[in-house]
Amino acid sequence: MTGRMTLARLALLLSASGCVLGPSPQVATLSTHGDYCATQHPIADVDAPPDAELAPAPEANKRGFSPRAIDTARAIGAVKLLERLAKGESDKLVEEDIIDLRAQLIDAIQMAQLDLASTSAELECEQERATQVAAALRTAEAQQTRNITTDSLIVTAAAAIGAGLLSITDKDPTPSAIVGIGGGGLGGGLGLATLAVHRTLEFTHKRNVLGELWAGQSHPDFPQSVWTYLTRKEFSDGERARRDWLLAAWKDAERFTDKPNDPQRTLLFGNGGRYDADGLEDRAAMLDELEATVSLMNHELQHLATEASQR
Repeated sequence: MTGRMTLARLALLLSASGCVLGPSPQVATLSTHGDYCATQHPIADVDAPPDAELAPAPEANKRGFSPRAIDTARAIGAVKLLERLAKGESDKLVEEDIIDLRAQLIDAIQMAQLDLASTSAELECEQERATQVAAALRTAEAQQTRNITTDSLIVTAAAAIGAGLLSITDKDPTPSAIVGIGGGGLGGGLGLATLAVHRTLEFTHKRNVLGELWAGQSHPDFPQSVWTYLTRKEFSDGERARRDWLLAAWKDAERFTDKPNDPQRTLLFGNGGRYDADGLEDRAAMLDELEATVSLMNHELQHLATEASQR
């Protein structure tokens, strides 16, 4: 009788603890849903297209502008301004006119820098959004693990005490054995349950910069100058564009695979879905790597500005 009562108490304890085994992650809806980080102004309405990839620049070549500077001018739609400056220098225009032509080119460079800053801001915002939700999931998992561990210790201790008391007060060893074995099994089961702790959360991104980079076509969240920098080979090693390098690096890091209907690839490059902490940390890392790559465009803009000014 006493043994049955002890087992009933253990069952009640487990039932009560079940309510607190899995606390919900504490995150703001703003962080998990919607297009909070995306620009509210369509970039296509204000963005100037780049000059053709092979737009001629005879005057700039004649004046000694480097191929990299000319390529950068093409990328930001400023090769005509560069040509006017180079021709003005060749024609030995008065200093005031040269200064005005340089100022027009610098204005175009500064607009490209604003494009770059806007893109970096969105990438950083998306990265922080993923990082915050991943941290909330990790916290919930840690709390769940602590709760289960605590229950395991309580059950194991209660079973040991109950079995000890029964062995003293009851000459029949069966109840004591039942309590000891049952409690030990329950405690061990709870201990093993900590290995299965895994929380997920709905996380959406209908405007997905990573998806745009993956598809390589429409890019409403990338200004044309930044997109050109990412997709033209001349801004990388001449063999593969920076976009191609990024995708290859992510694949090598096994963030996704080429398998048909790879769920991780669909999750990262689609509209979102049920993410776990690992998936969100992968997404944050990819956004961070993309932001770092985009920021390298500053080197090209600085080089073009230097060549235009120091002549």
